[in-house]
This record gives sequence, C-alpha cells and structure tokens, in this order.
Amino acid sequence: MKITQNGNEKLDDYYVRKPDPVPPCLASNKIKCCKFSPYDIKETFNYILKMLVLPGLIAGAIIFILLFQYYDNIVIQTTSFVITYIATILIFIANRERIMGAIHHITVGEELTQESLKLNDTKDPTLSIGFVGDIMMMRDYKLIFDPLVKSFFDGVNFIVGNLEGIITDQELSSISTKQAHSEVILDELNQLLNLNTKWLLCVSNNHSIDFGNTKFIDSINTIQKPNNQQNSQKFNAFGRNDVPRAFLKDDFCISTATNWSNQKAWKCASRFRDSELEGYHCNNRFNILYPHWGYENERYVRKSIQKSAKELLTRNLEQDPEARKKKWDLIFGHHPHVRQPIVVIEGEELKMPNGNPVKDSQGNNILLKKLVAFSGGNFTSGANFLRRKKHINGKIMRCEIGPLYNDPDHFAVGEVKWHNTVNEIVPDSQEKTKIVKIGEGETGILPIYMTIINVAVIVVVILLTIFREFL
Repeated sequence: MKITQNGNEKLDDYYVRKPDPVPPCLASNKIKCCKFSPYDIKETFNYILKMLVLPGLIAGAIIFILLFQYYDNIVIQTTSFVITYIATILIFIANRERIMGAIHHITVGEELTQESLKLNDTKDPTLSIGFVGDIMMMRDYKLIFDPLVKSFFDGVNFIVGNLEGIITDQELSSISTKQAHSEVILDELNQLLNLNTKWLLCVSNNHSIDFGNTKFIDSINTIQKPNNQQNSQKFNAFGRNDVPRAFLKDDFCISTATNWSNQKAWKCASRFRDSELEGYHCNNRFNILYPHWGYENERYVRKSIQKSAKELLTRNLEQDPEARKKKWDLIFGHHPHVRQPIVVIEGEELKMPNGNPVKDSQGNNILLKKLVAFSGGNFTSGANFLRRKKHINGKIMRCEIGPLYNDPDHFAVGEVKWHNTVNEIVPDSQEKTKIVKIGEGETGILPIYMTIINVAVIVVVILLTIFREFL
C-alpha cells in the first residue's frame, strides 16, 4: 500500500532525496545537556515519587520494623527509626497514586471495555491499521511474538509503533537512562508482518536525541533502507522535523509529535505544540494523531490531557469554521509506559445526503463516535527487575476505517478490536528470550488488598508497641 511524504512522493524516495532534516536541525554529535527527566522541576519530583512506588520494598521495610522493635541496641534502634520513616513515605506515595487515580477519573467520554465492537456504521473498510505503544530496548533479550499477537494483526495495511530511542551500535551501561536498539530489532518486528503489511515507526519521542542529531539521522536511514532480498520496503519512519506526518493511500493522514525531550536542545523531531499541530493536520483526509504525550508511570489520565484530547477530536462547535476543519478523527498516544484507557468520545451529528440528521430507533440524533487511546503502554521491554510489573504491559488496537453508510464522503472508524498484552521472560529458553503475548500480566496488588494490608500493618505496629510495655 502506498505511503507518501506529501501525497505524491513515496516516503522512502523522499528520504533518499533529502537524507538530512531541515534547519534548525543540524548534523551534530554534540549533546548539549541531558536532563534527568523530560519535565520541569515540579513534574520531575512527581516522576521520582512514582518511581518509588515499590510494594516489595514496603513489605521488606515492614518486616524490619517489626523485628527491630524488640532490640535495645542503639544501631538497630536507629536503623529501625530510619526504615520506619522510609516505609511510611513509600506507603504514602502508593496511596497518593490511588487518590490521584480517583481524582482524574474519565469524564470526557465512555471508557471502552469491550474488546471488539462496531463503533460507527461504515461500509467495507478502505484502511485497516494497527497500533502498539512504546517499543522499548530489549537489552540482552531476544524478542518473539505469540501466534495470537501475530494473528491479531493479520490483514492490516500498517502497524504503527513508537520506537523509543534510536537504532545504533553504541553500547550502553547497565544503569543508563538512554534508549538504544541494535539493528536486530527490525528483524524481530518483521515477525509481525505479512506480505502486504508495513511498519510505520514513530521517531519523535523524549529519547530521540539521546545520542545527538547525527545518530538520530543515521537511525532513520537504518530504518528506511531496504529490508529484504526483494528490495521491498517494509519499514518507514516518521516524526523527523520535516516529516511530522505520512499519507496512507489517498484518503488518510497520520501525524506524530513529542511533547517531551530528555535534551534541552532538540530541533530534529516534530514537536507537540498547538501551532505545529495545526500544520500537521491534512485537509480533506481522515486524520490520525499519534502523540508522545502524558506523564510516565501514571495509569490514570490527567484531566488536562482528557480535555486536550476532546478538543482535538471535536473542536468546539462554537469555534470559527476554519478551526472546525482541524478536527482529528482518531488518537493513539504513547510515552507513559503503562496502560491507560481507550475512550469513546462523541462528535458531530451524522447527516443524511439531504442534510437531515440520522436518527436511531428511539428517534434520537446519532452522533459520530471517535476514539482516543491515551496510552498503549509498553509493547516491548527489557525490564526485568525494578520496573518489571509496570513496564511489561501494553495495549494493541486495530481499526477498520471506511466510508459512512449515510455519508459516503465521510470516513469513520467502523470495527475496533483491542487487547491487553504482556511482555514476559520465556522460561527455560536456550537464549535469554522475551515473548509478547495477549494477557494481563503482573499488575501488582489490587488497591483494596493494598489498603487492607496498610491498615493491618498499622494496627499490628500499634499493638506490638503497646504490648512491649508489658513484656
């Protein structure tokens, strides 16, 4: 299926003709400054707190507290005092995240719980497209896919995924926060492709410029080069500053941009700002937005992001006609590294060819339904210790997009399918291997049980403290 840079020139031909991005991006190996996190001071503090939500450490601290209370040794008493306060802080942080989840419940639409449904009444699909979340580095693991994941994407024209970081042969230390893939990741992702399916990889994310502009440019060239003996292009990249969007067939446009970067100077990737988004939108086409947005490790969606998504999909009807033309039709987000809800948002009324509204069996006007998947989580991940429970889970989604029955000139999402996925270590494999399969994976202790444990621990500590006075 045809994929172009401007609706005419093939995307791979464009990259050959213009191997370097446009100014202000300049080829450079220099990294001006690498930030601890992509956020400001306040959000960096929140980021650190969320990273500390480790129930295993809480449980360990609790055990030490209970044991150390019965010793009079000054060293043990001091250690117990310190661990007590650490445990208290960790428990507070864990509960804080649950409170934030309650505050930021979904209010802009209806959360999608069915894994398969007909969203709008459309004719046979013109485009079938699949989505995954963040493709994180696999470290020393080989990557394979369960047959059910492969069959889920059977028949799609494109699979869209966020390639976090770049492809490079540069080695990383085990504690590096940078993201780099070896070229073998393309061979592994190729397992999901059939004869007529292609990957469209987003290269606009907070790790894009971890190794400087030149490495970023080289990574795109690696993605774009022919990938098999037939010289058939199976991978395309978008998100360079001059390629913020790609045209799929003749009627569809997909755009990507990042709201964050770990570098203070980042001019090579497409940016998520209102002024830029207006320019990424394609007139008279079905517009898909694939943004690098949100905040890491938050399973809830902040109200500000919910509001932004609704505005992008509906463009308030009170706005001027030109602004209303900039409505997006479908959003699939990435960056938080954890699953977030898929939400149905109602848009404008459907019209018949004569201009009259389409009505349901109860006589109510039918509204066009649109989707926003706030975060696809992690599709792949080499995490196996501290962030294992958070960072091995994702969502995959596919949409069949076609003309509406009552308005054949208007495209909409028809059938939708999605599943939760988990990225697990394959036991007893000859090589260190991880497999992506459909399922829930480990998500930690349920909130109700964690609350019971917290209360029980507090009660036990109080009782032991009281009883000690009589022992």
